[in-house]
Amino acid sequence: MVVGVRKLQLEHQEAWNSLPKPPQVKWLPPSGNFWKLNYDVAIRPSQTVIAVVCRKAVAEILFVRTKSLPPRTPLVGEAKAALFAAQEAHFLSHEFVVFEGDNLAVAQAINQPESPVEWSIRPVISDVLMLLELHSQRSFSPCDPKGKCCSS
Repeated sequence: MVVGVRKLQLEHQEAWNSLPKPPQVKWLPPSGNFWKLNYDVAIRPSQTVIAVVCRKAVAEILFVRTKSLPPRTPLVGEAKAALFAAQEAHFLSHEFVVFEGDNLAVAQAINQPESPVEWSIRPVISDVLMLLELHSQRSFSPCDPKGKCCSS
């Protein structure tokens, strides 16, 4: 019996080792005089937590902000995190900002406001766009599923 259990354990370990390794996500600093605001969401049954980290090109952390919200869907949570980042950027005296999150639908809704937007995030995206009108130099960039961030 011990031999059988050991054999099953080795087969199980071999199966797990054959799976591809998850991509290594590497933070890329903003170029030039830009500040980068990375935003994300964590969804739990009892709450949604959104976070924003603002950094300079030299990776110096300027601030970190978090906020707890009632439970939401992942898409609405990502949109709320983008809004939180836009609200924080609104308080900055810095004109050049880059926003980066990991949800392509949210980034596309912000970057292409004339395109159709999922109904559940439409009001949140409208609020983001209103706040961003105050920043003449800004961009929203998603990270792709492989972890490669597409920002400047």
